[in-house]
Amino acid sequence: MKHLPSTFHWIFLPILLSVLSVSAFAQSKQMTVADYFKLLPDRYFTLLSGDATLIPHGIREDLAIASRRTGYIERTISGITYEMAIDMRNEYLMASSSQWELVFEMAVWRAKGQEPLIGLSINGCTAASCKNVTLHFLRYKNGAWVDVTDQVLPKITAQMMLEAYRTLKRSEPEATVIPRPFYEIPRVGTTIAVYMASPRVKVFNLIWRGERFDLRKAE
Repeated sequence: MKHLPSTFHWIFLPILLSVLSVSAFAQSKQMTVADYFKLLPDRYFTLLSGDATLIPHGIREDLAIASRRTGYIERTISGITYEMAIDMRNEYLMASSSQWELVFEMAVWRAKGQEPLIGLSINGCTAASCKNVTLHFLRYKNGAWVDVTDQVLPKITAQMMLEAYRTLKRSEPEATVIPRPFYEIPRVGTTIAVYMASPRVKVFNLIWRGERFDLRKAE
C-alpha cells in the first residue's frame, strides 16, 4: 500500500524548495557596478587627510538605488550637493560632492573564469594637472574585499614616464613636466589610458588581458 506524504512534507517541502530556489537565484545573479558601489567600505572614500569621506555610506546607497533607474541623480543633503551618473551597460559610474573638487570613478572588468575586477579612483584635476588621489583594484570574494592592485597593474616609474614622453614629443621634457602617472578609468571599453600628470599627455595604454593589464606605449 502506498503511503501519502506526512503533513510535515506537505507543509515544509514547498518552503524548502522555495528557499533553495531563492538561494540559487541569488548566487547566479550577477552583481552590477551599483551593487559593488553600495558595498564598498568607507575606507575607499576616505581622503588622504583621513578625517573626511568623499561620499558617506548612507548617501552612497541612496544614490546607487536612485541613479540606476534614471542614469543620473542629484541630491542636496545638509547643504552638500551629491551627483552621480551611472552607465549600467558599460559598468561604469562617476560620483562627486560639492564639498570637494574631486571625482570618484568606478568600473568593472570581467573575464571568463575570473572574479570580476573592480577599479576605482578618486581624482583631482586643475587647469594645470590631474592626479589620482587614490587608486585601487579590488576583487569581491565571499563577502570580503581583496586589494589586488599590485597583482594586476604594471609598475610605471618616473623614468618610464619621461622616456615615453620624450619618444612622443621627440624632444627633451620641459622643466615643468610632472612625471607622475594619471590613470583614467574608462567609461567605454576596457583599456586604461595613462597620462602624464602635467602636461596632460597620454603616454601609455593599459590593455586588459583577463587577469591583469599589459603596458603599451601610446602612439
